[in-house]
Amino acid sequence: MRYITLRKASRCFPMRAPIRNALDRMRLRQANRLVADLDRVLSAEDIMSLEASDVLASRVFATAAVEIMR
Repeated sequence: MRYITLRKASRCFPMRAPIRNALDRMRLRQANRLVADLDRVLSAEDIMSLEASDVLASRVFATAAVEIMR
């Protein structure tokens, strides 16, 4: 939810593509995280769940932090 709130404040929010692209990047970060840990068997929960790190790695949060500091 925090991601959407920050995204709404950006100048390109009216377009759906940025949100869809962001979700794709979150899923890619999730996949990279899961593949990096090949020593264990993945559960359905692992595959269906995004972790905070998958979301918070977005540059939207870095940009928001810079804007807050201004």
